[in-house]
Amino acid sequence: MRKLTSHFHITLDGFMADPAGGMDWIGARHDEETWDDVADGMKNTDCVLFGRKTYGMFVGYWPVAENDPKAGPRDRGFAKWIGDTEKVVFTRTLKDAGWRKARLAKDPVADVKALKEKPGNNLLVFGSQSLVATLWNAGLVDELRLHLHPVAIGQGISFSRGFEQKEWKVERTKPLKNGIMSLTFRKL
Repeated sequence: MRKLTSHFHITLDGFMADPAGGMDWIGARHDEETWDDVADGMKNTDCVLFGRKTYGMFVGYWPVAENDPKAGPRDRGFAKWIGDTEKVVFTRTLKDAGWRKARLAKDPVADVKALKEKPGNNLLVFGSQSLVATLWNAGLVDELRLHLHPVAIGQGISFSRGFEQKEWKVERTKPLKNGIMSLTFRKL
């Protein structure tokens, strides 16, 4: 069975974004070591799942970054990887995915159960808080990867809003030189 990993950048006070959805606090520390750590979490992944809002942020930048000479090598490399990877966008409003290898879906629980049963490598969700809450509560998230940033923003969008209580095992803690703590938890 394929494993589903959820990846979030979060603040010390448990937010994934400010009240307006902004995440400016991430860029200040997102360096080569952080990229390497994110890439480690992408190993053996051949399908990325998105909620509509996070997908909108990705499709607004990454397809262009792949061939943008102003984009750095890490951005171009990630843009190629994400462009070439199957993407499933859970939405009730979008009519067209607008990106190669992307398709739209409506039923996260049924579709992810089916995806987990199909042959292939692992599934990954970047952000997409509402989608992850639905999958978490259905018992479909197998691994949680957090980049805990040493910043508090006071208010915002909680990464765990709507999550049911579940016990998880700490699999890995890795302090990065930039102050970010990389944490990995596995479902018990």
